[in-house]
Amino acid sequence: MRARIGGLLAMCALAACFESGPLGVGQGADAGQPETRVDVVERPDLPVLDQTAAEIDAPVVTPDGEDGDGQPEDSQPEIDSEVVEGTPCTFDGQCAGGPVDLCRAPSRCIGFVCQPDPAWVFPCSESTDPCVAIDCVPATGACVSRKTCDCEVSAQPLACNVARSFSTADPGATAVVSGYACDGEVAESGEHAFAFTADTSGGVKVSVEDGVVGGVYVLDGVAGCDAAACVAGGMPPFAFAAEQGRSYAVVVEHAAGASSAVKLRLGCGFDGEFDCGDGLDDDQNGLTDCADPLCASVGECQGVLVETQCEDKLDSDGDGATDCEDSDCADALACIQTCAFTPPAVSCGFTQGATTNSGASTATDYPCGPSSPGPEIAYRFKPQAAGLVTVTLSSGSAGARLYVLRDQGFGCAPLTCEAMDEAEAADPASVKFVAAAGQTWYLVVDGAVAGQGVQYSLSVACEP
Repeated sequence: MRARIGGLLAMCALAACFESGPLGVGQGADAGQPETRVDVVERPDLPVLDQTAAEIDAPVVTPDGEDGDGQPEDSQPEIDSEVVEGTPCTFDGQCAGGPVDLCRAPSRCIGFVCQPDPAWVFPCSESTDPCVAIDCVPATGACVSRKTCDCEVSAQPLACNVARSFSTADPGATAVVSGYACDGEVAESGEHAFAFTADTSGGVKVSVEDGVVGGVYVLDGVAGCDAAACVAGGMPPFAFAAEQGRSYAVVVEHAAGASSAVKLRLGCGFDGEFDCGDGLDDDQNGLTDCADPLCASVGECQGVLVETQCEDKLDSDGDGATDCEDSDCADALACIQTCAFTPPAVSCGFTQGATTNSGASTATDYPCGPSSPGPEIAYRFKPQAAGLVTVTLSSGSAGARLYVLRDQGFGCAPLTCEAMDEAEAADPASVKFVAAAGQTWYLVVDGAVAGQGVQYSLSVACEP
């Protein structure tokens, strides 16, 4: 009997007192879980030879009614333990998986559970410049700095009719451009900006072929991504009139929520209304879809009565409105309001005090501000060097307004208004914008009351 029990204890020692089956995966329903260890404790109060299997498993009851461990029979000892959540494991290889991300701590097998390596150190340090952020590139672990106080235009420009694919999670994003002059929405999310230079003059269609965005905005000039220089924008698709050789910043606002893969395309070279049902003036001639004579023979436009001739003094569609009185002609070139500018062109440093009493009242409807039916004075401004321009209007007259228009091939047209401000007695109107060298702008002083002029002082300041 002694020999049999001694052999049993020897076998238990060699097997480390584990139940059958090795640790690790592939062992059935309990795979990957550590096995329970069973220790045999010798009883000093009983002879070894007299211990049976039942006696080994039996609890020790002391005369005072307690278990051998000093605890009452019906109580269990309290064990302090911390529950660690994670994938069960026995070695580090079981914790791998998913795409490589060198910007996050690798997972290690610690205490039989996959956990982030506590010894790992984030590879990028924080920037000491409040206008610079440091991004970690997941694929390489490289640290890339980006500006957070200024718009950062991508080094790779957009090209006509070539799709650009990117992710809103890509490095290079900023969150500083908002309050676009061409749209009433105020963007508060991040954005990616791309440069675009038009090869030819004409309509450019902006479309997003894949992904979700918060809007796309086309800004005149790439310096600083000035929201006040917005040419066109909103939710795509939309079209804008591009000028050959002119550079633009195309800003893609991120949609709220999770990041998105985006495919952006600029369609160029349209010499006509190529899509007669997209709600866009593709060739930017002022006539949209069926209102454009080029769509008259297209199936979806046949039988649709629209005012396609806006200068023939005829009510072509018989709706009682002739030519420019018809809403079909609202954007036709012949119906665009214009203002008479004051030659010669003014320059940086210009200052003048005057009144609008002698001005014409041909400019009334400005999309960037309220209607101003009063007489106006318009100044043509063409800077010799690129830079930031600040125009200030001081006036004690009620309803004195300053409008800034950019020449988009229509001359001095309120339709091309990009920014405005109204002066008050103790608070001058002020408009800032970024102008390129040789670019033509119009600075218009107008009044809120028909037939009533305003006194004012206008000044133009420039800085590189």
